[in-house]
Amino acid sequence: MTLDTLFSNGLILIGAGFMLTSILLSLKMLIGLPDLVRKRWIVLTGFMGFFLIGYLGFIVVSLSKIPLPVELITGSVFLGGAFFVFLVIRLTRKTVDEILDKENQLKEANQHLEQRVAERTLDLQHAMDDLDAMHGEIDQILNTISTGVRLIDQDRTVVRVNATFCTMTGLSAEELVGSKCFSHFRNESCEQSDDCALRQIFRTGKAIREDCIKIRQDNEQRHYTITSTPYRNNEGELVGIVEDFLDITKRTEMEQEREQMQTQLLQQSKLESVGQLAAGMAHEINTPIQYIGTNIDFFSESFDDISTLMSTVEKECEEAGGNALTVDQVSAVRRAMEEADWEFLSEEVPAALQQTRDGVNRVSAIVRAMKEFSHPGSKEMAPANLNDIINNTLTISANEWKYVAEIETDFSRDFPMVPCLSEEMGQVFLNIIVNGAHAIAEQQKQCGNDDKGTITLSTDTEQDFAVIRISDSGSGMPEEVRKRIFDPFFTTKEVGNGTGQGLSIAQDVVTIKHHGSITVDSEPGKGTTFTIRLPLREDKGAGTNE
Repeated sequence: MTLDTLFSNGLILIGAGFMLTSILLSLKMLIGLPDLVRKRWIVLTGFMGFFLIGYLGFIVVSLSKIPLPVELITGSVFLGGAFFVFLVIRLTRKTVDEILDKENQLKEANQHLEQRVAERTLDLQHAMDDLDAMHGEIDQILNTISTGVRLIDQDRTVVRVNATFCTMTGLSAEELVGSKCFSHFRNESCEQSDDCALRQIFRTGKAIREDCIKIRQDNEQRHYTITSTPYRNNEGELVGIVEDFLDITKRTEMEQEREQMQTQLLQQSKLESVGQLAAGMAHEINTPIQYIGTNIDFFSESFDDISTLMSTVEKECEEAGGNALTVDQVSAVRRAMEEADWEFLSEEVPAALQQTRDGVNRVSAIVRAMKEFSHPGSKEMAPANLNDIINNTLTISANEWKYVAEIETDFSRDFPMVPCLSEEMGQVFLNIIVNGAHAIAEQQKQCGNDDKGTITLSTDTEQDFAVIRISDSGSGMPEEVRKRIFDPFFTTKEVGNGTGQGLSIAQDVVTIKHHGSITVDSEPGKGTTFTIRLPLREDKGAGTNE
Protein backbone atom coordinates (compact mmCIF):
# COMPACT_ATOMS: atom_id res chain seq x y z
CA MET A 1 0.00 0.00 0.00
CA THR A 2 1.45 3.30 -1.03
CA LEU A 3 1.96 6.27 1.20
CA ASP A 4 -0.69 8.26 -0.71
CA THR A 5 -3.21 5.57 -0.11
CA LEU A 6 -2.49 5.51 3.62
CA PHE A 7 -2.65 9.28 3.87
CA SER A 8 -5.87 9.36 1.87
CA ASN A 9 -7.49 6.67 4.02
CA GLY A 10 -6.31 8.49 7.18
CA LEU A 11 -8.01 11.70 6.07
CA ILE A 12 -11.20 9.85 5.21
CA LEU A 13 -11.10 8.10 8.60
CA ILE A 14 -10.73 11.45 10.38
CA GLY A 15 -13.66 12.76 8.34
CA ALA A 16 -15.67 9.68 9.38
CA GLY A 17 -14.84 10.48 13.02
CA PHE A 18 -16.11 14.04 12.60
CA MET A 19 -19.21 12.73 10.85
CA LEU A 20 -19.90 10.27 13.71
CA THR A 21 -19.50 13.08 16.22
CA SER A 22 -21.88 15.24 14.18
CA ILE A 23 -24.43 12.42 14.14
CA LEU A 24 -24.20 12.02 17.91
CA LEU A 25 -24.59 15.78 18.47
CA SER A 26 -27.51 15.82 16.03
CA LEU A 27 -29.25 12.99 17.89
CA LYS A 28 -28.72 14.84 21.16
CA MET A 29 -30.24 18.00 19.68
CA LEU A 30 -33.36 16.10 18.57
CA ILE A 31 -34.61 15.91 22.18
CA GLY A 32 -35.35 19.62 22.52
CA LEU A 33 -36.51 20.37 18.94
CA PRO A 34 -40.17 21.04 18.07
CA ASP A 35 -42.02 18.37 16.03
CA LEU A 36 -41.83 20.19 12.68
CA VAL A 37 -38.07 20.80 12.87
CA ARG A 38 -37.42 17.39 14.42
CA LYS A 39 -38.63 15.55 11.30
CA ARG A 40 -36.32 17.57 9.05
CA TRP A 41 -33.44 17.18 11.43
CA ILE A 42 -33.90 13.40 11.36
CA VAL A 43 -33.56 13.49 7.54
CA LEU A 44 -30.31 15.46 7.81
CA THR A 45 -29.08 13.09 10.48
CA GLY A 46 -29.89 10.22 8.10
CA PHE A 47 -27.83 11.85 5.34
CA MET A 48 -24.95 12.26 7.75
CA GLY A 49 -25.26 8.56 8.49
CA PHE A 50 -25.23 7.91 4.74
CA PHE A 51 -22.02 9.90 4.41
CA LEU A 52 -20.51 8.03 7.38
CA ILE A 53 -21.31 4.74 5.67
CA GLY A 54 -19.83 6.10 2.43
CA TYR A 55 -16.60 7.10 4.20
CA LEU A 56 -16.27 3.74 5.83
CA GLY A 57 -17.17 1.93 2.57
CA PHE A 58 -14.56 3.94 0.65
CA ILE A 59 -11.90 2.87 3.20
CA VAL A 60 -13.02 -0.77 2.93
CA VAL A 61 -12.94 -0.64 -0.89
CA SER A 62 -9.56 1.07 -0.80
CA LEU A 63 -8.08 -1.51 1.54
CA SER A 64 -9.63 -4.47 -0.36
CA LYS A 65 -8.23 -3.09 -3.65
CA ILE A 66 -11.63 -3.48 -5.35
CA PRO A 67 -11.29 -1.60 -8.60
CA LEU A 68 -13.90 1.26 -8.74
CA PRO A 69 -13.89 4.07 -11.23
CA VAL A 70 -12.70 7.29 -9.58
CA GLU A 71 -15.17 9.28 -11.61
CA LEU A 72 -18.14 7.28 -10.15
CA ILE A 73 -16.94 7.71 -6.61
CA THR A 74 -16.21 11.42 -7.07
CA GLY A 75 -19.55 12.00 -8.78
CA SER A 76 -21.44 10.17 -6.02
CA VAL A 77 -19.64 12.23 -3.37
CA PHE A 78 -20.30 15.52 -5.12
CA LEU A 79 -23.98 14.57 -5.72
CA GLY A 80 -24.50 13.54 -2.12
CA GLY A 81 -22.67 16.62 -0.84
CA ALA A 82 -24.68 18.91 -3.10
CA PHE A 83 -27.96 17.30 -2.00
CA PHE A 84 -26.91 17.49 1.63
CA VAL A 85 -26.03 21.17 1.26
CA PHE A 86 -29.41 21.71 -0.45
CA LEU A 87 -31.23 20.07 2.42
CA VAL A 88 -29.23 22.08 4.93
CA ILE A 89 -30.02 25.34 3.15
CA ARG A 90 -33.71 24.36 2.76
CA LEU A 91 -33.97 23.42 6.38
CA THR A 92 -32.20 26.59 7.40
CA ARG A 93 -34.51 28.66 5.18
CA LYS A 94 -37.63 27.06 6.56
CA THR A 95 -36.28 27.41 10.07
CA VAL A 96 -35.46 31.07 9.47
CA ASP A 97 -38.92 31.62 7.94
CA GLU A 98 -40.54 30.00 10.91
CA ILE A 99 -38.34 31.99 13.26
CA LEU A 100 -39.30 35.17 11.43
CA ASP A 101 -42.96 34.12 11.48
CA LYS A 102 -42.75 33.34 15.18
CA GLU A 103 -40.98 36.65 15.72
CA ASN A 104 -43.79 38.44 13.90
CA GLN A 105 -46.33 36.54 15.93
CA LEU A 106 -44.36 37.38 19.05
CA LYS A 107 -44.32 41.04 18.02
CA GLU A 108 -48.07 40.95 17.44
CA ALA A 109 -48.54 39.15 20.77
CA ASN A 110 -46.32 41.71 22.46
CA GLN A 111 -48.31 44.52 20.87
CA HIS A 112 -51.56 42.86 21.91
CA LEU A 113 -50.14 42.25 25.38
CA GLU A 114 -48.99 45.84 25.63
CA GLN A 115 -52.46 46.94 24.56
CA ARG A 116 -54.02 44.65 27.16
CA VAL A 117 -51.57 45.88 29.75
CA ALA A 118 -52.45 49.46 28.85
CA GLU A 119 -56.13 48.63 29.06
CA ARG A 120 -55.70 46.80 32.35
CA THR A 121 -53.55 49.63 33.64
CA LEU A 122 -56.31 52.05 32.69
CA ASP A 123 -58.90 49.77 34.33
CA LEU A 124 -56.67 49.52 37.38
CA GLN A 125 -56.33 53.29 37.45
CA HIS A 126 -60.10 53.63 37.21
CA ALA A 127 -60.46 51.02 39.98
CA MET A 128 -57.95 52.91 42.09
CA ASP A 129 -59.85 56.12 41.42
CA ASP A 130 -63.10 54.38 42.38
CA LEU A 131 -61.39 52.96 45.47
CA ASP A 132 -60.10 56.38 46.41
CA ALA A 133 -63.58 57.77 45.85
CA MET A 134 -65.02 54.94 47.96
CA HIS A 135 -62.50 55.61 50.69
CA GLY A 136 -63.43 59.26 50.50
CA GLU A 137 -67.11 58.37 50.79
CA ILE A 138 -66.38 56.03 53.70
CA ASP A 139 -64.33 58.75 55.40
CA GLN A 140 -67.12 61.23 54.78
CA ILE A 141 -69.73 58.81 56.15
CA LEU A 142 -67.58 57.98 59.18
CA ASN A 143 -66.93 61.64 59.84
CA THR A 144 -70.60 62.64 59.54
CA ILE A 145 -72.28 59.88 61.59
CA SER A 146 -73.40 60.92 65.04
CA THR A 147 -71.51 58.16 66.87
CA GLY A 148 -67.80 58.14 67.60
CA VAL A 149 -65.77 55.29 66.07
CA ARG A 150 -62.27 54.10 66.87
CA LEU A 151 -60.39 51.06 65.53
CA ILE A 152 -57.99 49.41 67.99
CA ASP A 153 -55.43 46.72 67.16
CA GLN A 154 -54.46 43.84 69.41
CA ASP A 155 -51.72 45.93 71.06
CA ARG A 156 -54.35 48.50 72.21
CA THR A 157 -53.02 51.00 69.67
CA VAL A 158 -55.59 53.20 67.94
CA VAL A 159 -55.45 52.70 64.17
CA ARG A 160 -58.29 54.93 63.04
CA VAL A 161 -60.87 57.36 64.43
CA ASN A 162 -63.65 59.46 62.96
CA ALA A 163 -64.33 63.15 63.46
CA THR A 164 -67.14 62.53 65.95
CA PHE A 165 -64.82 60.60 68.25
CA CYS A 166 -62.31 63.46 68.07
CA THR A 167 -65.08 65.83 69.14
CA MET A 168 -66.10 63.48 71.96
CA THR A 169 -62.58 63.34 73.38
CA GLY A 170 -61.54 66.91 72.57
CA LEU A 171 -58.39 65.53 70.90
CA SER A 172 -57.24 65.70 67.27
CA ALA A 173 -56.92 62.70 64.95
CA GLU A 174 -53.13 63.14 64.99
CA GLU A 175 -53.13 62.88 68.79
CA LEU A 176 -55.43 59.86 68.80
CA VAL A 177 -54.04 57.69 65.98
CA GLY A 178 -51.03 55.77 67.26
CA SER A 179 -51.88 56.35 70.92
CA LYS A 180 -53.08 53.75 73.40
CA CYS A 181 -56.84 53.38 73.73
CA PHE A 182 -56.80 53.72 77.54
CA SER A 183 -55.22 57.19 77.37
CA HIS A 184 -58.18 59.04 75.84
CA PHE A 185 -60.32 59.46 78.97
CA ARG A 186 -59.23 60.25 82.50
CA ASN A 187 -61.09 57.40 84.18
CA GLU A 188 -59.93 54.63 81.84
CA SER A 189 -57.61 52.13 83.50
CA CYS A 190 -58.60 48.91 81.76
CA GLU A 191 -55.21 47.88 80.42
CA GLN A 192 -54.83 45.32 83.23
CA SER A 193 -58.53 44.70 83.89
CA ASP A 194 -60.61 41.67 82.93
CA ASP A 195 -63.40 44.13 82.05
CA CYS A 196 -61.33 45.37 79.09
CA ALA A 197 -63.47 45.03 75.94
CA LEU A 198 -60.44 44.07 73.83
CA ARG A 199 -59.51 41.27 76.23
CA GLN A 200 -63.09 40.00 76.44
CA ILE A 201 -63.54 39.93 72.65
CA PHE A 202 -60.22 38.17 72.08
CA ARG A 203 -61.35 35.64 74.68
CA THR A 204 -64.94 35.07 73.48
CA GLY A 205 -65.03 36.46 69.93
CA LYS A 206 -68.41 38.08 70.68
CA ALA A 207 -69.53 41.70 70.55
CA ILE A 208 -70.03 43.63 73.81
CA ARG A 209 -72.41 46.47 74.65
CA GLU A 210 -72.34 48.51 77.84
CA ASP A 211 -73.39 51.86 79.28
CA CYS A 212 -70.68 53.76 81.12
CA ILE A 213 -69.49 57.16 82.24
CA LYS A 214 -66.35 58.68 80.71
CA ILE A 215 -64.43 61.71 81.93
CA ARG A 216 -62.79 63.79 79.18
CA GLN A 217 -59.38 65.35 79.51
CA ASP A 218 -61.09 68.66 80.38
CA ASN A 219 -62.89 66.85 83.29
CA GLU A 220 -66.29 66.97 81.59
CA GLN A 221 -68.36 63.88 82.45
CA ARG A 222 -70.34 62.19 79.67
CA HIS A 223 -72.57 59.12 79.46
CA TYR A 224 -71.96 56.69 76.57
CA THR A 225 -73.34 53.45 75.20
CA ILE A 226 -70.27 51.66 73.81
CA THR A 227 -70.66 48.79 71.34
CA SER A 228 -67.42 46.83 70.81
CA THR A 229 -67.25 44.35 67.90
CA PRO A 230 -64.48 42.06 66.58
CA TYR A 231 -62.36 43.33 63.68
CA ARG A 232 -60.93 40.66 61.34
CA ASN A 233 -58.54 40.77 58.37
CA ASN A 234 -59.17 39.28 54.91
CA GLU A 235 -58.12 35.83 56.17
CA GLY A 236 -60.70 36.01 58.95
CA GLU A 237 -58.12 36.41 61.72
CA LEU A 238 -59.11 38.53 64.72
CA VAL A 239 -56.72 41.48 64.70
CA GLY A 240 -58.51 44.12 66.77
CA ILE A 241 -61.85 45.65 67.74
CA VAL A 242 -64.09 48.46 66.53
CA GLU A 243 -65.71 50.59 69.24
CA ASP A 244 -68.83 52.66 68.56
CA PHE A 245 -69.52 55.46 71.07
CA LEU A 246 -73.12 56.73 71.36
CA ASP A 247 -73.43 59.82 73.55
CA ILE A 248 -76.49 59.29 75.76
CA THR A 249 -75.79 62.14 78.18
CA LYS A 250 -78.87 64.16 77.22
CA ARG A 251 -81.03 61.06 77.20
CA THR A 252 -79.71 60.06 80.63
CA GLU A 253 -80.38 63.54 81.98
CA MET A 254 -83.87 63.47 80.48
CA GLU A 255 -84.49 60.04 82.03
CA GLN A 256 -83.32 61.36 85.38
CA GLU A 257 -85.59 64.38 85.02
CA ARG A 258 -88.41 62.08 83.94
CA GLU A 259 -87.82 59.89 86.95
CA GLN A 260 -87.89 62.94 89.22
CA MET A 261 -91.11 64.10 87.58
CA GLN A 262 -92.61 60.63 87.98
CA THR A 263 -91.60 60.62 91.63
CA GLN A 264 -93.19 64.04 92.10
CA LEU A 265 -96.29 62.92 90.20
CA LEU A 266 -96.51 59.78 92.33
CA GLN A 267 -96.15 61.84 95.49
CA GLN A 268 -98.82 64.24 94.27
CA SER A 269 -101.07 61.30 93.48
CA LYS A 270 -100.40 59.92 96.93
CA LEU A 271 -101.19 63.27 98.55
CA GLU A 272 -104.34 63.44 96.44
CA SER A 273 -105.28 59.96 97.62
CA VAL A 274 -104.55 60.90 101.22
CA GLY A 275 -106.71 64.00 100.81
CA GLN A 276 -109.56 62.00 99.33
CA LEU A 277 -109.26 59.33 102.04
CA ALA A 278 -108.79 61.79 104.89
CA ALA A 279 -112.48 62.25 105.64
CA GLY A 280 -113.11 58.51 105.46
CA MET A 281 -110.16 57.73 107.70
CA ALA A 282 -111.31 60.41 110.14
CA HIS A 283 -114.69 58.67 110.26
CA GLU A 284 -113.00 55.29 110.66
CA ILE A 285 -110.98 56.65 113.57
CA ASN A 286 -113.91 58.61 115.06
CA THR A 287 -116.09 55.52 115.55
CA PRO A 288 -113.69 53.65 117.86
CA ILE A 289 -112.73 56.94 119.51
CA GLN A 290 -116.41 57.53 120.36
CA TYR A 291 -116.90 54.23 122.12
CA ILE A 292 -113.51 54.56 123.77
CA GLY A 293 -114.72 57.91 125.17
CA THR A 294 -118.06 56.40 126.23
CA ASN A 295 -116.27 53.56 127.95
CA ILE A 296 -113.97 56.00 129.76
CA ASP A 297 -117.10 57.81 131.11
CA PHE A 298 -118.46 54.41 132.14
CA PHE A 299 -115.17 53.57 133.85
CA SER A 300 -115.33 56.92 135.70
CA GLU A 301 -118.87 56.29 136.99
CA SER A 302 -118.08 52.68 137.79
CA PHE A 303 -114.97 53.71 139.71
CA ASP A 304 -117.11 55.91 142.05
CA ASP A 305 -119.42 52.98 142.78
CA ILE A 306 -116.50 50.61 143.26
CA SER A 307 -114.78 53.16 145.52
CA THR A 308 -117.91 53.39 147.74
CA LEU A 309 -118.12 49.59 147.84
CA MET A 310 -114.44 49.25 148.73
CA SER A 311 -114.82 51.89 151.48
CA THR A 312 -117.63 49.89 153.07
CA VAL A 313 -115.63 46.67 152.84
CA GLU A 314 -112.58 48.39 154.34
CA LYS A 315 -114.65 49.87 157.21
CA GLU A 316 -116.28 46.56 158.12
CA CYS A 317 -112.91 44.77 157.97
CA GLU A 318 -111.38 47.31 160.35
CA GLU A 319 -114.28 46.91 162.80
CA ALA A 320 -113.90 43.13 162.66
CA GLY A 321 -110.29 43.54 163.75
CA GLY A 322 -109.09 40.35 162.25
CA ASN A 323 -112.09 38.31 163.48
CA ALA A 324 -114.76 36.85 161.31
CA LEU A 325 -117.35 39.33 160.07
CA THR A 326 -120.57 39.43 162.00
CA VAL A 327 -123.93 38.93 160.35
CA ASP A 328 -124.57 42.67 160.46
CA GLN A 329 -121.18 43.42 158.88
CA VAL A 330 -121.77 40.89 156.06
CA SER A 331 -125.22 42.41 155.52
CA ALA A 332 -123.65 45.88 155.27
CA VAL A 333 -121.14 44.66 152.66
CA ARG A 334 -123.90 42.99 150.67
CA ARG A 335 -126.02 46.19 150.78
CA ALA A 336 -122.99 48.13 149.51
CA MET A 337 -122.51 45.61 146.67
CA GLU A 338 -126.19 45.94 145.72
CA GLU A 339 -125.99 49.73 145.81
CA ALA A 340 -122.87 49.62 143.58
CA ASP A 341 -124.57 47.01 141.32
CA TRP A 342 -121.43 44.86 141.57
CA GLU A 343 -122.96 42.01 139.52
CA PHE A 344 -123.43 44.41 136.59
CA LEU A 345 -120.00 45.97 137.02
CA SER A 346 -118.19 42.63 137.21
CA GLU A 347 -119.56 41.76 133.77
CA GLU A 348 -119.52 45.11 132.00
CA VAL A 349 -116.19 46.55 133.12
CA PRO A 350 -114.10 43.71 131.56
CA ALA A 351 -116.24 43.89 128.41
CA ALA A 352 -115.77 47.66 128.25
CA LEU A 353 -112.03 47.21 128.77
CA GLN A 354 -111.88 44.70 125.90
CA GLN A 355 -113.95 46.99 123.70
CA THR A 356 -111.65 49.88 124.53
CA ARG A 357 -108.60 47.75 123.78
CA ASP A 358 -110.15 46.77 120.41
CA GLY A 359 -110.86 50.40 119.64
CA VAL A 360 -107.29 51.41 120.44
CA ASN A 361 -106.01 48.57 118.25
CA ARG A 362 -108.31 49.68 115.43
CA VAL A 363 -107.07 53.27 115.65
CA SER A 364 -103.49 52.04 115.90
CA ALA A 365 -103.93 49.84 112.81
CA ILE A 366 -105.36 52.74 110.79
CA VAL A 367 -102.57 55.10 111.90
CA ARG A 368 -99.90 52.47 111.25
CA ALA A 369 -101.31 51.69 107.80
CA MET A 370 -101.49 55.38 106.97
CA LYS A 371 -97.96 55.91 108.25
CA GLU A 372 -96.61 53.06 106.12
CA PHE A 373 -98.55 54.29 103.13
CA SER A 374 -97.38 57.90 103.48
CA HIS A 375 -93.80 57.19 104.52
CA PRO A 376 -91.29 57.87 101.71
CA GLY A 377 -90.11 54.49 100.52
CA SER A 378 -86.68 53.42 99.39
CA LYS A 379 -85.61 54.31 95.86
CA GLU A 380 -83.95 50.92 95.61
CA MET A 381 -85.66 47.58 95.09
CA ALA A 382 -86.06 45.67 98.34
CA PRO A 383 -87.84 42.38 99.18
CA ALA A 384 -91.32 43.11 100.54
CA ASN A 385 -94.41 41.20 101.66
CA LEU A 386 -97.06 42.16 99.10
CA ASN A 387 -99.80 40.53 101.19
CA ASP A 388 -99.05 43.01 104.02
CA ILE A 389 -98.96 45.92 101.57
CA ILE A 390 -102.37 44.92 100.21
CA ASN A 391 -103.84 44.57 103.74
CA ASN A 392 -102.52 48.02 104.71
CA THR A 393 -104.01 49.47 101.53
CA LEU A 394 -107.39 47.87 102.31
CA THR A 395 -107.24 49.37 105.80
CA ILE A 396 -106.69 52.96 104.73
CA SER A 397 -109.18 52.72 101.85
CA ALA A 398 -111.91 51.03 103.89
CA ASN A 399 -114.22 54.05 103.81
CA GLU A 400 -114.09 53.94 99.99
CA TRP A 401 -115.35 50.35 99.68
CA LYS A 402 -117.01 49.31 102.95
CA TYR A 403 -120.41 50.75 101.97
CA VAL A 404 -120.48 49.32 98.42
CA ALA A 405 -118.50 46.09 98.45
CA GLU A 406 -117.37 43.09 100.42
CA ILE A 407 -113.67 42.25 100.33
CA GLU A 408 -112.56 38.73 99.57
CA THR A 409 -108.88 37.77 99.77
CA ASP A 410 -107.13 34.63 98.58
CA PHE A 411 -103.49 35.11 99.51
CA SER A 412 -100.97 32.37 98.78
CA ARG A 413 -99.67 30.90 102.03
CA ASP A 414 -96.17 30.37 100.67
CA PHE A 415 -96.10 33.65 98.77
CA PRO A 416 -92.43 34.76 98.63
CA MET A 417 -90.92 38.13 99.35
CA VAL A 418 -90.97 40.13 96.13
CA PRO A 419 -88.27 42.70 95.16
CA CYS A 420 -90.18 45.93 94.65
CA LEU A 421 -90.66 49.56 95.60
CA SER A 422 -93.21 48.95 98.36
CA GLU A 423 -94.39 52.57 98.59
CA GLU A 424 -95.16 52.76 94.88
CA MET A 425 -96.78 49.32 94.72
CA GLY A 426 -99.08 50.40 97.59
CA GLN A 427 -100.18 53.34 95.43
CA VAL A 428 -100.84 50.95 92.51
CA PHE A 429 -103.05 48.71 94.67
CA LEU A 430 -104.87 51.73 96.11
CA ASN A 431 -105.66 53.16 92.68
CA ILE A 432 -107.05 49.85 91.42
CA ILE A 433 -109.07 49.11 94.61
CA VAL A 434 -110.62 52.60 94.67
CA ASN A 435 -111.43 52.36 90.94
CA GLY A 436 -113.12 49.00 91.60
CA ALA A 437 -115.19 50.50 94.44
CA HIS A 438 -116.22 53.39 92.21
CA ALA A 439 -117.19 50.97 89.42
CA ILE A 440 -119.41 49.01 91.83
CA ALA A 441 -120.98 52.23 93.11
CA GLU A 442 -121.65 53.30 89.52
CA GLN A 443 -123.37 49.97 88.83
CA GLN A 444 -125.50 50.36 91.98
CA LYS A 445 -126.50 53.80 90.78
CA GLN A 446 -127.40 52.50 87.31
CA CYS A 447 -129.36 49.51 88.67
CA GLY A 448 -131.02 51.47 91.47
CA ASN A 449 -130.21 48.98 94.25
CA ASP A 450 -127.95 48.93 97.27
CA ASP A 451 -126.73 45.35 96.97
CA LYS A 452 -123.07 45.22 97.79
CA GLY A 453 -120.64 44.08 95.13
CA THR A 454 -117.40 42.15 95.60
CA ILE A 455 -113.76 43.10 95.33
CA THR A 456 -111.51 40.04 95.22
CA LEU A 457 -107.76 40.15 95.74
CA SER A 458 -105.48 37.14 95.23
CA THR A 459 -101.76 36.48 95.18
CA ASP A 460 -99.91 33.55 93.65
CA THR A 461 -96.75 32.65 91.73
CA GLU A 462 -96.38 31.56 88.12
CA GLN A 463 -92.89 30.42 87.09
CA ASP A 464 -90.57 33.35 87.89
CA PHE A 465 -93.32 35.89 88.50
CA ALA A 466 -95.46 37.00 91.43
CA VAL A 467 -99.05 37.38 90.21
CA ILE A 468 -101.57 39.73 91.86
CA ARG A 469 -105.16 39.76 90.62
CA ILE A 470 -107.68 42.43 91.67
CA SER A 471 -111.23 41.84 90.45
CA ASP A 472 -114.44 43.82 90.98
CA SER A 473 -118.04 43.04 90.16
CA GLY A 474 -118.64 46.56 88.86
CA SER A 475 -120.06 47.80 85.58
CA GLY A 476 -117.06 46.76 83.45
CA MET A 477 -115.66 48.60 80.43
CA PRO A 478 -116.38 48.53 76.69
CA GLU A 479 -113.49 47.69 74.35
CA GLU A 480 -112.83 51.30 73.30
CA VAL A 481 -112.44 52.34 76.94
CA ARG A 482 -110.33 49.28 77.86
CA LYS A 483 -107.81 50.11 75.12
CA ARG A 484 -107.28 53.61 76.53
CA ILE A 485 -107.45 52.82 80.23
CA PHE A 486 -103.69 53.37 80.75
CA ASP A 487 -103.51 56.59 78.69
CA PRO A 488 -102.43 59.62 80.76
CA PHE A 489 -105.36 61.94 81.73
CA PHE A 490 -107.94 59.55 80.29
CA THR A 491 -110.91 59.15 82.62
CA THR A 492 -114.56 58.14 82.39
CA LYS A 493 -115.48 59.96 85.59
CA GLU A 494 -117.26 63.26 85.76
CA VAL A 495 -115.23 66.46 85.76
CA GLY A 496 -113.72 67.04 89.18
CA ASN A 497 -113.91 63.41 90.23
CA GLY A 498 -110.64 62.19 88.78
CA THR A 499 -107.46 63.29 87.02
CA GLY A 500 -107.05 60.22 84.81
CA GLN A 501 -103.57 59.67 86.21
CA GLY A 502 -104.17 56.74 88.58
CA LEU A 503 -103.95 53.84 86.13
CA SER A 504 -101.33 55.64 84.02
CA ILE A 505 -99.15 55.85 87.13
CA ALA A 506 -99.89 52.20 87.93
CA GLN A 507 -98.82 51.14 84.43
CA ASP A 508 -95.61 53.17 84.65
CA VAL A 509 -94.70 51.82 88.11
CA VAL A 510 -95.29 48.19 87.14
CA THR A 511 -93.78 48.10 83.65
CA ILE A 512 -91.04 50.73 83.73
CA LYS A 513 -89.82 50.63 87.33
CA HIS A 514 -90.46 46.95 88.09
CA HIS A 515 -90.06 45.51 84.57
CA GLY A 516 -93.28 43.59 84.99
CA SER A 517 -96.62 43.65 83.23
CA ILE A 518 -100.15 44.83 83.96
CA THR A 519 -103.15 43.64 81.96
CA VAL A 520 -106.86 44.30 82.20
CA ASP A 521 -109.78 42.05 81.27
CA SER A 522 -113.19 43.63 81.30
CA GLU A 523 -116.66 43.17 79.87
CA PRO A 524 -119.60 45.57 80.27
CA GLY A 525 -121.89 44.35 83.05
CA LYS A 526 -119.51 41.59 84.19
CA GLY A 527 -116.81 43.46 86.05
CA THR A 528 -113.09 44.00 85.59
CA THR A 529 -109.93 42.10 86.51
CA PHE A 530 -106.46 43.66 86.70
CA THR A 531 -103.55 41.19 86.60
CA ILE A 532 -100.13 42.37 87.75
CA ARG A 533 -97.00 40.28 87.20
CA LEU A 534 -93.77 41.21 88.96
CA PRO A 535 -90.44 39.39 88.47
CA LEU A 536 -89.34 37.41 91.52
CA ARG A 537 -85.79 38.38 90.60
CA GLU A 538 -84.60 41.81 89.62
CA ASP A 539 -84.80 41.89 85.83
CA LYS A 540 -83.16 44.48 83.54
CA GLY A 541 -85.50 43.77 80.66
CA ALA A 542 -88.22 46.18 79.61
CA GLY A 543 -91.75 45.84 80.95
CA THR A 544 -94.87 45.44 78.85
CA ASN A 545 -98.47 46.33 79.19
CA GLU A 546 -101.64 45.35 77.40
